Amino acid sequence: MICERCNQKEATVHMAQMVNGDYKEIHVCADCAQSLGAFMSPFTMSDMFQSLSGLRTDRGQSCPSCHLSYSEFKRTGMLGCADCYKAFSKELLPMISALHGSTAHVGKSSPQAAEGSGEEAAPVDERQKLKEELQLAIKEERYEYAAQLRDKLKELEADGNGTV
Repeated sequence: MICERCNQKEATVHMAQMVNGDYKEIHVCADCAQSLGAFMSPFTMSDMFQSLSGLRTDRGQSCPSCHLSYSEFKRTGMLGCADCYKAFSKELLPMISALHGSTAHVGKSSPQAAEGSGEEAAPVDERQKLKEELQLAIKEERYEYAAQLRDKLKELEADGNGTV
C-alpha cells in the first residue's frame, strides 16, 4: 500500500482517529507519520513480554532441557523449547492470560469458518472452560469474578447443557 500523503513510499503506519463522530483511517509512510506528529517508537515482542512480566521477579531459574534462563527469555521474548512452558509456568500463565484472556486453548475454528467449509464446528465444552477459568481466577485472587464463574457453572449444570 502506498502512502496516502506523499504517494511515494510504502505505507507502514496505520492511524485511526475519531473527529466529530466520524471515524477516519489513514495509511502513511514513517516520514509522513512523523511530520503529522505521530509518536513512534520501536516495539518488539521482547518489550511486550518485559512489560507484562514486570511484576514478576527473576528467581534465577532456567529450563532443565535447553538451559534457557528466564532473564534471557525476558530479554529476547523467545522460549528455547517446549519444556520452557513448564519451567516458567508461574511467570508465563499470567502473561498468557493477559494477552489472550484465558490460558485454555480452545482451537482455531470458528462458526464462520465452519459455515464456509460445509462442516460443523466442534462444540466447545463450556463447563470445562469455565472450570479452568474459575481455577485461574481463584489463583489470581479475583474472587468477585470467580463467584460469577461459579454461578454460571451452577446454571449450566442445572440446565444439563455444558456445550455451546
